[in-house]
Amino acid sequence: MKISYIVEQAEFYETYEIQTSILNYTTPEKEFRVCRYCNSPNSTFKSRAHLIPEFTGNKDSFCFNECDACNNKFGIYETHLSAFSGIKNTFIPIKGKKNFPKFKDKNITTQFVGENRVVAKVETDANNMSLENGVLTVKASTQSFIPLYVYKALTKFGLSMLSSDDIWKFEKAIDWLSVPDKKFDDNNLPLLLIHNEGRPPILKPLAFLAKRKQDVNSPEFTFILAYGFHRLQIFLPFNSNDQNLNSEVFLPLNFDFVTQKMKNKPQWGFGHFEMNWLEKVRLDDNFKINFKPSENNALFK
Repeated sequence: MKISYIVEQAEFYETYEIQTSILNYTTPEKEFRVCRYCNSPNSTFKSRAHLIPEFTGNKDSFCFNECDACNNKFGIYETHLSAFSGIKNTFIPIKGKKNFPKFKDKNITTQFVGENRVVAKVETDANNMSLENGVLTVKASTQSFIPLYVYKALTKFGLSMLSSDDIWKFEKAIDWLSVPDKKFDDNNLPLLLIHNEGRPPILKPLAFLAKRKQDVNSPEFTFILAYGFHRLQIFLPFNSNDQNLNSEVFLPLNFDFVTQKMKNKPQWGFGHFEMNWLEKVRLDDNFKINFKPSENNALFK
């Protein structure tokens, strides 16, 4: 299969229209306290399922059609998405359930602690961090994560935002989500994650689901999530309506969330990852950020 990316913003909106966003999402009335993933008559709904994970900064968007059992089962996917998120988001004030997240590996520990302060420690030598002219250079790697679990997390978020009229098309996707290590190799489209970084960081997540509005050779649904420095886009897999995609598929990308400055839009770029893997991996996570050390020089403890 040949994949062609389309990066013109106008072509994205010619192909897709926004169906749901985190800003206007509500649980379909007929699904209230009816789990769309297991449909079990014995489901309980004692906890509130976040539409998008709390660690991204989401404190007030919930879905009430995901039962306690499915919520707990899907939690492993969110754990791996958090590991994929890396060190960068520990430099900004995005608070989790109880505290600001901490990044720790054998070399570096970092955590935002409030009042625009970050505690950063290098456990071995200072080669992993250097500060020059107010710019902190960090050489790190993500925590280990399973790529397929990250992709399943994003797929689940997208499925959560689907209308009741469309969820039936994803019976196979729900079956795939139901077992963490279940892996299908017969999707019409590779399980591609489009990734980029944007600045300034987004402290409250933005997410939307877009639906194809014209008959073109592109997947019917695409999901985009932006939080912290991350901008992620996927095309929802295992859609029965996508079985007839031909050998050359066009993937329109949306870069509204990649950069906020119009002058930078012509230079934006992206990375893409094939995520259909169950082996744990780590990625390089190097970056630079404006940084002012405290008076007691706690940066390199």
